[in-house]
Amino acid sequence: MIDDNTLVIFTGDNGTGGQLTARVGDCRLRGGKRTMNEAGTRVPFITLMDMLPTLASVANISVKHNIDGMDLSHNLFNKSGKDRQYFSMAFEGGCYFIRDPRFRLHEDGRLYDVPVTGNETRYGMNVLGDSAQHDQSRSRLQRKLKEFMAIKQTDNSYQIIPFGTGGDNFKNAQDRAGSRKRKVGKKQSLP
Repeated sequence: MIDDNTLVIFTGDNGTGGQLTARVGDCRLRGGKRTMNEAGTRVPFITLMDMLPTLASVANISVKHNIDGMDLSHNLFNKSGKDRQYFSMAFEGGCYFIRDPRFRLHEDGRLYDVPVTGNETRYGMNVLGDSAQHDQSRSRLQRKLKEFMAIKQTDNSYQIIPFGTGGDNFKNAQDRAGSRKRKVGKKQSLP
């Protein structure tokens, strides 16, 4: 039957625009498309670079050249297999981050704790201080980020054209605005 041999995939490309607010459970999430915040880089399902090897595996087609993606088809069939441990992102030619299941490290040294314990914590984007508590994670991610940033463009037939949003600058402004609101809210709640 066709329903036994059909795979329907729903995914997106990095969230909704900043003018939109979505509900994710009880959390009200401002869109982050074209930004380096968690709402702008997290997608449902799997990353699009993993689609080719995953679908090729499901269709039993071998991929004979090197690609960035990895086969994650085991997740579709509730089987064991190797999952992606790191996700790398570059934006507007100069902003980078590397993410593992819990932390994000940006090229400027900002380290974020992105726990998946709830939507408020996942999308809060709270920068961790310089305490030694997360030094091992920071060092490990720094090595991976350095490897990623060392990759050179091999196809020179095009150039990176920024979207015009200021990428990480836009995200930094959102962080500053959110931080000011949190501080004001805390002051007002004191007796």
